[in-house]
Amino acid sequence: MRLTRHAIAVLLMLLLQSNSSSSRFLFKPEPVKGNPLPAVAATSPIAAVLYEEWALESAGLSKDAFEKAYKGFMVLQAKNRLNNCSLLTIVDYSLSSVQKRLFVLEMTTGKLLFNTLVAHGRRSGL
Repeated sequence: MRLTRHAIAVLLMLLLQSNSSSSRFLFKPEPVKGNPLPAVAATSPIAAVLYEEWALESAGLSKDAFEKAYKGFMVLQAKNRLNNCSLLTIVDYSLSSVQKRLFVLEMTTGKLLFNTLVAHGRRSGL
């Protein structure tokens, strides 16, 4: 069966967002107890510090995309809307679809777990 890049991206997102109690997947992230990261205000420099400390520029992630994703992550975490508080998935649409622009970060350590191509529509990047 031939899968399009979009279908693969959707499947990947479903995999990453799957319930950790699901037995369908081998990777079962453990939920983080408590609040692993400090709460931040909208103008907090914490995202910028983490971006530099974790060397995300060398991975190709733009600072603007990370700061926006981090802000959204913190809002969702404060509202207890996250099933897994240790993972953050970012698609940096400021990059071309022929570049690796899907980033999955372990938020407690800053480790880049996954970085690959992702498209946003039909014939993207062609």
